[in-house]
Amino acid sequence: MDTRPIRRQLHGAYRPGRGNLAKSSRGRCSRIRRAHRQLHDRRSGIGRPHQHVLRPLRNWPRRGGPRASRRICGLAQPNRLLRRRPAHSSRPTDPGSPASGVEHRGRPGVRGVVVTVRDNVESERSALADSLEALGPQAATACGDWTAFDLAAHVVAAERAAGVPAFCIRTLAVRGVQFPSSTEVADWVIRRQRRIGYHALIARLRGPSPRLLLAPKMATFSLFEVWTHHDDLATANGRTHAVPEHLAEAIPWLMRYQTHRLPTARLVLRTTDNREWTFGPDTGPVAIVSAPAADLVRWLAGRNPQTTLNIQADTALAVQIHAFAGRI
Repeated sequence: MDTRPIRRQLHGAYRPGRGNLAKSSRGRCSRIRRAHRQLHDRRSGIGRPHQHVLRPLRNWPRRGGPRASRRICGLAQPNRLLRRRPAHSSRPTDPGSPASGVEHRGRPGVRGVVVTVRDNVESERSALADSLEALGPQAATACGDWTAFDLAAHVVAAERAAGVPAFCIRTLAVRGVQFPSSTEVADWVIRRQRRIGYHALIARLRGPSPRLLLAPKMATFSLFEVWTHHDDLATANGRTHAVPEHLAEAIPWLMRYQTHRLPTARLVLRTTDNREWTFGPDTGPVAIVSAPAADLVRWLAGRNPQTTLNIQADTALAVQIHAFAGRI
């Protein structure tokens, strides 16, 4: 089979002045790779001809020249063909197969799955949507006189404007900046969000969360927000729900946020799975608070823990810790 047309196109793509070149390096790289695949297929006699026609390329970049382009494309040797792995190869071609040993994040059924904070956020949103759908809009919650309808509107309201307002507020909150609570503003936001309907709110929760609220330093706050309100709904209705794997990562910024309400002492928070955080001055009294991670998060968020906190401190400091009432 005649391969001279494709060879001429490759020759013109590698040498400036011979034909036109692509405007962008990405387009130039894809054209060169495609030409190599066509040349390999025609020499091997396999496959059908590609429908893509290599058009003349133009505007060769002034910096780098053809050698830089070959380095970008991974074609350090321009006459070397890109060989594809045959189908009968014993080596697994799917990087997600168990035999490959590659870990995929959040992919079920594969050995060595890595669950990220983002996966926990999406799973918790879906679980909250299931609970809201099962309990109905008039179900009670642990957030005062809020109903399940109000709670769903409050959670979905954080997604307004692609999550930009919530992102700005949460960025300051994780640094310990406190905002005065305004009941009027919160009620106005809930009334505005209720207009779309209860089932529309549930559909929003089943959809993806805004990418801005899943940023590396913001995903933990999003997980805490969704899980805490799901816990408010489940606790008021005698239901149980799972504890996400990364929920304990919210404890450090919760301690920073509650610094002004906690007693002035060196606090050591310890979970039942031997995770530990230390806050406060290096000198002075020391208090060790031990509990499951979920109960520590409830305690710092102003909720009632489901188990008794194990506090190791002197009597006066222990009384102050028991009297702590968080608010967030």
